[in-house]
Amino acid sequence: MILKNKIISEVVADALPKDEPIHIKDCIIYNLCLGFSTFHAEVIVEHCIVDNIVLVSAWFEQGFTFKNNIVKKQVQYEMGGHNLQPVRIENNIFLSIFVFFDCIFMSQLIVKNNLFLANCTLWNTTNTIPEYEITGNEGKMDVKRID
Repeated sequence: MILKNKIISEVVADALPKDEPIHIKDCIIYNLCLGFSTFHAEVIVEHCIVDNIVLVSAWFEQGFTFKNNIVKKQVQYEMGGHNLQPVRIENNIFLSIFVFFDCIFMSQLIVKNNLFLANCTLWNTTNTIPEYEITGNEGKMDVKRID
């Protein structure tokens, strides 16, 4: 499934295919809800402006790439991971805090070259991250706030 060059009020996981690749590119999205779902194929979101994203209980078995985006509101990545392929969060601007909480990453987590204007909780929560590449990010990665 490909969504490209659109203004979208809401993308809801229940309406997305779980067994085929999803590529969302060059869109303005007001609510991107990928939570409470298991995706069995790769999910890519790139070059988008996202007002709100929901990643609670989002499992990306074949990987998740989130790159070159601007996210306006708080990101809550909770009870996520469960990935057999890498989760990549690269070259984004996050205007509010990015909260990682209770994620179990089974393959590599790559968080690089992001701007966390209100910081991030990656290193200060109960996440399991056996293999990672965390480089080139701006903003604190170990703030104490957990929502």
